[in-house]
Amino acid sequence: MRAAAVHEALARVNFERDVAMLTERVAAA
Repeated sequence: MRAAAVHEALARVNFERDVAMLTERVAAA
């Protein structure tokens, strides 16, 4: 697996995690 593909996959996971965290925060507000 190329380093670029690994970096892209990690960025996608981090993005989804951040979106989930923001969604939970909005739902709790």
